[in-house]
Amino acid sequence: MELQPKPNKEMTIQNKNRLRNDLRKKRRAISDQRGSEASSKAIVQLSALFKHHPNILSYASFGDEFDTQGINQYLLSEGKLVLPKVDGNTLRTYHVEDVNTQLKKNCWGILEPIPTKCREADVSKISLSLVPGIAFDAVNHRLGYGKGFYDRFLPKLSKTSLAYGLGFKEQYSSIPLPTSPSDHPLHGLLLF
Repeated sequence: MELQPKPNKEMTIQNKNRLRNDLRKKRRAISDQRGSEASSKAIVQLSALFKHHPNILSYASFGDEFDTQGINQYLLSEGKLVLPKVDGNTLRTYHVEDVNTQLKKNCWGILEPIPTKCREADVSKISLSLVPGIAFDAVNHRLGYGKGFYDRFLPKLSKTSLAYGLGFKEQYSSIPLPTSPSDHPLHGLLLF
């Protein structure tokens, strides 16, 4: 039996920053063709899962993230699309009905709902969340971008709500990711 070392908070901060840089380079190396194939496969495979959830929190991908445009279009067509907006140090969620008129780029270049044009979503009614990350491991921990938005948001979801990491297979880490007490494991991973 192999023992897992307990997280060391000081080691964790250094490791997380180094890992973020290394793993973002790995993600940037994924070809456009590979990314397109993964996104198409995700829509086909996830449509069955989506049928069971009336309000699904997704995210507007940017840069070299797993492309959520097709998933979001599908959720939009089903009337289930909820997207996050950064508000201070937290996330607020909004029902989106038109991605062309209800979204605008934030300071990081990420499309977010315009609060005056969208209806705010009741967090307790979100039954499924698709969560971005730089890396994911075998015990469903994620390495995010370091701002803690999802770590503060996920505990606000209802106890029956499911949160899955969404990404490329190449983002899977066989080595346990460094964690801290504020990190919240996901319910599972959806890697394509």
